[in-house]
Amino acid sequence: MSPPRHRLRSALALAVIAAALLAVPAGAPASRPRTVEPSPIAGIRVSKKDGIVSARVSGTGRVLWKSAWEGDSPDAFDVLVEKFGKSMNVGEDRGEGEPNTASTGRHLVIETTSGSGNPHRPDDRRRITVIDALTGLRTWSVLSGYAGDGPARPFFHLVGAAAGKVLVEVPALRTIRALDPRDGTVVWETALPGDCVSASLPRAGENVVRSYSLADERLAVAMGRCEDRHTTLTGLDPATGRVRWRHRLPPPGDPELVLDEGVSFVTFPGAITVVDGSGLVLADALVHYPPSRMVTDEAVILSGDGPGDLAGVRSISRSSGRVVWSRPEVSGEVGVAAGKIYVRSGGVNPWLGDGLTVLEPADGRTLVTLSAPLTEEDIEAALAAPPGWGERGGVPATAWPDPCALLPPAELVSRAGTGRYAATPIPAPPEMRLTTPLSCELTPARGGTPVTVTVVCAYASAGKAAKGMEELPSEGEAPDVAEHAGYFDAAEDAVILREGRVIVTVEAFGDRALLRHAGRIVSGRLREPDPAGKGNP
Repeated sequence: MSPPRHRLRSALALAVIAAALLAVPAGAPASRPRTVEPSPIAGIRVSKKDGIVSARVSGTGRVLWKSAWEGDSPDAFDVLVEKFGKSMNVGEDRGEGEPNTASTGRHLVIETTSGSGNPHRPDDRRRITVIDALTGLRTWSVLSGYAGDGPARPFFHLVGAAAGKVLVEVPALRTIRALDPRDGTVVWETALPGDCVSASLPRAGENVVRSYSLADERLAVAMGRCEDRHTTLTGLDPATGRVRWRHRLPPPGDPELVLDEGVSFVTFPGAITVVDGSGLVLADALVHYPPSRMVTDEAVILSGDGPGDLAGVRSISRSSGRVVWSRPEVSGEVGVAAGKIYVRSGGVNPWLGDGLTVLEPADGRTLVTLSAPLTEEDIEAALAAPPGWGERGGVPATAWPDPCALLPPAELVSRAGTGRYAATPIPAPPEMRLTTPLSCELTPARGGTPVTVTVVCAYASAGKAAKGMEELPSEGEAPDVAEHAGYFDAAEDAVILREGRVIVTVEAFGDRALLRHAGRIVSGRLREPDPAGKGNP
């Protein structure tokens, strides 16, 4: 009896793919007849319930397909549901233990690791599976050899999906290949430099395979280790395989490669190199810690923390490589939203969480500065605010209480043995445009514990202040200080409290009794009417 026709077709497809991955590269690049990837899917919703994945037409709810197939990739459909219809690349949004995934918008590509069961052999065999999201069917799947097997049964790994193709690296053959997602045939192949080996292969004495070849819609990059102990980074056109540029970098050490919107970030211990998709080097600097980064169409934004050549926030033009502006005094996690640059960083008191600084992309000037605690509403308001909006949540600066008025030095003298206290106001950052100090430090004349009062925030209403209070960490309530109060930690010598629309902190490190005494005074003053400029709760 003849085997079923679909099995013959499946076996033929696997044979074609295996032959494609084993073939010795013919040149750089060698192109095959051009294929056209089916259009990305729109208007279809994929969901999973009780282990069954289904695809429906969004407008009518008509079912296109249902499947419970798990196959060789048990997480395949979970990833399909999450990433359906999106263009994404290897490593993006990947949680611990999840498979590598990529998507052309029509086909989902999943790479899983298959263990050898041998503790003396690298656990690095890879299976690449392609699923057609329109039908839910697997179009092809192929299993690699191990990293040490050589060209007879080569190891290969997923580079990404770009230009309607599945990109793989075959390190033993020193080549990058683009495969047709419909049948796995080779569309193009490009050989890497002859004096270099793929950086993805384990070094002598190691058994770890790292992904040092990546791709997105703008660029494919491959890293190699060369005979002169340098590293080479090669940029390829993902549509054709043509080599766009090649850069030699310092000795490899233990680098990390990230590709973001066609920009390559190569981080070495103590150094970073940033290369645009055009091949222009945007940064080559010594750093203490890897900087936070953000890529736009026009610029690369870097934010370095600590000593080094990239301290602070700077904007580098992608077209010229020139530093357009820099703010060395601002640092933190950087991002872009609503056409503005924002930086999340430690505020006046890092215990309270991150503050927010919003910058103008064109020149880096500060538009808004917010201190912690931050709610999602605060962040949205700051990003939507017009230039010059600098007061927290739109509350006028004159409505913020004076911390020195909340704890008059004379009221602390009532504690025996402390003597007179001297109050030292601590100004707020100029961007906050406050007319009062942000903090007040009270120091006893005859030794003892200083007390510090800081106005965390004055909100527009008590309701918003209560929501802001929920964002702050605390270790146990402090009802003996105020109704809405919590201690910083188990030491109970620093407290955060809310009265009405105002949140403040009171610190008397090492002296619990003094902390409670000062906290009650501050709480009581905040509950009073506002004739002395303390802020109306």
